Amino acid sequence: MQVYQSLGLGFVLQRSDGRPDVVATRTVVGLNDACMAEALGVLHTLDWIEEAGWFNVQIESDANLVVDGINVIGVKWVENV
Repeated sequence: MQVYQSLGLGFVLQRSDGRPDVVATRTVVGLNDACMAEALGVLHTLDWIEEAGWFNVQIESDANLVVDGINVIGVKWVENV
């Protein structure tokens, strides 16, 4: 019997007044690293935001390692014109 490890990812997109607008989850099979799951969660959230055509967004995460990694590489967020 083969055992698969998996983690769940999720995000909540809120309006500026704090009301939830979108809630989504996803299961990733074969992943058992919590930090990687947090990073993938941010990536999937950014993909969704881009596809929705949203801009001027703030990303929040409780994963310090992921947030620090994003800040270290100096990501510049600009609107596509």
